[in-house]
Amino acid sequence: MLKNKIKSLLRPAGAALALGVSTLTTVTPHSAVAATAMIFCNGNMADPATLTTAKINGYRASGMNTMVIFTMEVQASGDFTYGPYTLCSGGNYVGPSNWASLLNQCKAAPSSVNRIEMCIGQWGSASFANIKNIIAAQGNNTGNILWKNLVALRNALPINAIDFDDETTYDSSSAVVFGGMAGSMGFKVTLCPYTNPGFWQAVKNGLGGYCDAVYLQCYDGGAGNNPATWDGYFGGFKVIPGYWDYERNATFLTKMQSWAQSQASVGGFLWPSCSGCNPPADGNEMLQYANWIHQAMDIPQGVYYIGSYGVGGKALQGTSDSYLNGSGQYVGGCNEVALTPFNSNAQQQWSVLPIGGGQYHLMNTASGQLLQSTGDPYHAHGGGNVGGCNKAALTPNTWNLSQQIWLLPATGAGYALANPANSQYLQATLDGYWANATQSYVSGCYQMACTPYSWGAGTYDQWNLVWIRN
Repeated sequence: MLKNKIKSLLRPAGAALALGVSTLTTVTPHSAVAATAMIFCNGNMADPATLTTAKINGYRASGMNTMVIFTMEVQASGDFTYGPYTLCSGGNYVGPSNWASLLNQCKAAPSSVNRIEMCIGQWGSASFANIKNIIAAQGNNTGNILWKNLVALRNALPINAIDFDDETTYDSSSAVVFGGMAGSMGFKVTLCPYTNPGFWQAVKNGLGGYCDAVYLQCYDGGAGNNPATWDGYFGGFKVIPGYWDYERNATFLTKMQSWAQSQASVGGFLWPSCSGCNPPADGNEMLQYANWIHQAMDIPQGVYYIGSYGVGGKALQGTSDSYLNGSGQYVGGCNEVALTPFNSNAQQQWSVLPIGGGQYHLMNTASGQLLQSTGDPYHAHGGGNVGGCNKAALTPNTWNLSQQIWLLPATGAGYALANPANSQYLQATLDGYWANATQSYVSGCYQMACTPYSWGAGTYDQWNLVWIRN
């Protein structure tokens, strides 16, 4: 009951989403763009038989946002197989019973991983030829075995997207039909080209909004690929370039930096070298390569306004009011934070400071203090302390560093401000803000809370990062 009560306070109906976006973006050059850091999980990297707790924790701490399981094959019968496993047959999931749980653990907060894709195809694969033949024989309908097995896959595993790695067949018509099946049931479709741009153009155009990412191979057979050129093939749609770890050195970073500068890339990916070249990537290697992607392409260090999507025209502010802790005592050197009407003053300006691995400090420009999830219980106005919710404060940068670290995962509308130390999101509460200086509530201002990850990143947990200056 208490959880439902606080949720009703935090998530009222009728919030002016559009106003929050338009009000903020009219005064700034551009909004920040979160970089995608992706890894192809080849070999046995995602095999349920080898997804140990240690490996799962390696993914969660890797800094990688997306895991692409490599690779699923479509057999002539329409069966879906992965390595030694038959996953879907006759419209039923018949694969490992524990795989869904293991993959969900990879995404369990706090985790950098928020998306898992299933790749189809590879060099020499017959998957797309089989897809073409099945569609020719069975048509494009819910009776098609491909449709039935896609439904079974969707219902059984936490897969967000199907990745196309066709390097053999190149039949755009059947690829679009198959992608349309996947898209219509909720999957996104991604593409992984290394050559034949005409084919991939046709597939991308045919899939429309179902396709939300293109992973360009810039290694091995695709070593000469220029991401900016491929952007042009897709009408300016930004491809995500990838490189391998064959050299095991900072060449990867150099490549990512070059693409970030020449293409304004929106992310990058790692292809771990074949098992005959190097061992599959482990947690340490993934973190190293994710750091290089984020270093080159992630939200750049700079000064930003942080505006609420759920409360139109409001921005996060360091108030300069003394911080009142959970015991009702003022804490020297700490300030309150609030959601206040946007007015572009220095207290609403935040330095976003990358510290590696997709992690950040958020420093208030006016006070020089860091945003912190305190661990003090959050008190809802008109009620008592709210179980599981903490207060947020501005604290000196010599204080609890773990609680001053924030992840900025991209969400459907903008970004979540996620604190891994407390497993909580910063949230605009719509509880009135009380000013210490005047001993009164301030009209149009609201308190801030940190609420559990398990409550979900709803509208009031989402923020618009708008760049001001370096």
